[in-house]
Amino acid sequence: MSSAKRRKTYAFHEEWETDFLFTNVNDKCVCLICGFSVAVGKRCNVQRHFVSVHGNFSHEFPTGSNLRKEKCDESVDASDTAQLALFVRMVFEDFSTKEEFLTLLPLKTSTRGIDIYNVVKGYVVDKKFPIRKLVSITSDGAPAMTGRHNGFIAHCKADPDFPKFLNYHYNQLHSTKGKATSELQIVPGGMRRGSRGSSPSYGHQVVKSRSKTQQLWFWF
Repeated sequence: MSSAKRRKTYAFHEEWETDFLFTNVNDKCVCLICGFSVAVGKRCNVQRHFVSVHGNFSHEFPTGSNLRKEKCDESVDASDTAQLALFVRMVFEDFSTKEEFLTLLPLKTSTRGIDIYNVVKGYVVDKKFPIRKLVSITSDGAPAMTGRHNGFIAHCKADPDFPKFLNYHYNQLHSTKGKATSELQIVPGGMRRGSRGSSPSYGHQVVKSRSKTQQLWFWF
């Protein structure tokens, strides 16, 4: 049997977008929530990632529910828009941690530090987010994040609504060819109490081939 016949190909199935929050980008299966791409586009692979990494999503938005359908429908309008994914991580008195996906916000103009800051600050104000509990930020070192005067971190530090926080640069998070991503991670530079209230609402929009996905993590 020739190698061409032995080689098995896998096709993306449209139902994976609603079942497992994956989309097809340049013939790769890409997670709509975190931007992760699976090596082989098989159902078991996309399902494993969704269940193990984003298991709480199905709890908040059950499969087949109108709420889940609305979240998936929102993806249509964001095919060429840069995205800012917001996550929250909390540390509790017993030292246990909890991670939740908050929402995904479009960066409609550009991805300068001031643009990222304005989007984040607008969300913080609108949702009455407890930003005073912020501990630290870890970024990939991109100028839009770490610029001394015009970077996102600089704008946050100049804002009296933000507390004093630590910031780090993680160079391995730099963008790779074909995947323009930048991650901010707010990690525990100190211990502060969290509250086990209701889980934050989820949101997602499709990240297409020309999109840029930036992630922001909050530690409390």
